[in-house]
Amino acid sequence: ARRGWPVAIASRGYGGRGAAAVEIVSDGRFVRARAERVGEEPMLLAALAPGVPVLVGRRRDTVGRRAVSAFDAKVLVLDDGFQHHRLAKDVELVTFSGAGLGCGAILPRGPLREPIRALSRAHALLVVDGPLAEADELRVARAAPFASRFTLERRPDSTRPLAGGVREPATLLAGRRVGLVSGIAIPSDPGVLATC
Repeated sequence: ARRGWPVAIASRGYGGRGAAAVEIVSDGRFVRARAERVGEEPMLLAALAPGVPVLVGRRRDTVGRRAVSAFDAKVLVLDDGFQHHRLAKDVELVTFSGAGLGCGAILPRGPLREPIRALSRAHALLVVDGPLAEADELRVARAAPFASRFTLERRPDSTRPLAGGVREPATLLAGRRVGLVSGIAIPSDPGVLATC
């Protein structure tokens, strides 16, 4: 978007109760939806990507057509779209946790959304908070030998009171005792992935 490309984000809207084929979460200027209707993740995406329209719908191909017609989108970023096959994609990026691939099983038995062999479709693999264990690294290398590889590291940059208010630099917490509550991903020891 900073380079001048019209971008839109398409999300499934998991947890939302909206019944429309496409819900516009944000038109790029204003948030036009509530989490109860569109889900919490699209609301977060709208907050993190100001100026970028965010749309929600069960079928990403339908959402993509709406993004093109309503916002002239030339770049459509799919939230959690690797296993969504109805929409032709130019680039497929797979992001996964450095915590590992667990036993290699797909949900609900394991942590994966598709079998490891599906990584062969990926153009690039992004490991968050890695590196991967050697055994997982070998499995990934066999499944996606030609995919580009990137590592990402999460770093908190700011905090704000739960009740709302002004953001403050995360560095203000240095040396202080804090509590942490996580409602997403795997907040416990990453070792639990190995016991599928």
